[in-house]
Amino acid sequence: MGKTFRIITLGCKVNQYESAFLSESLVKAGCVQAGADEQADITIVNTCIVTQRAAYQSRQAIRRAVRENPAGSVAAVGCYAQALPEELTRIRGLDLVADNTSRAESRGSCSAMKRGKGRRPSPAIFARTRLLSISP
Repeated sequence: MGKTFRIITLGCKVNQYESAFLSESLVKAGCVQAGADEQADITIVNTCIVTQRAAYQSRQAIRRAVRENPAGSVAAVGCYAQALPEELTRIRGLDLVADNTSRAESRGSCSAMKRGKGRRPSPAIFARTRLLSISP
């Protein structure tokens, strides 16, 4: 069986569309969506920063994902990750911050997620589209 994943989406219809596309791409790559009560190997939080409340909820969702899934990896994508990636890197246990414009090798981003558990994420910012290449 492939790696399991969970996507938590906050914000607008664009984020909902991107999360659906990301989910579909991960399934095509051999990953399996985790059930409601299952631990996930990878949790992706699609963040929002349109309002202070949305930013707060994004940080809360990231911290909850880290706390509820200690053996898994957690990635932050979306407009918060794009606008203020350095702020998100301060969240303990967050493994990857992915913006919309940077480019990196997909293997580098996957290994960064594995190595980062319990520490600050790598200062490098990875492209959201590269998360689609996570191998099962």
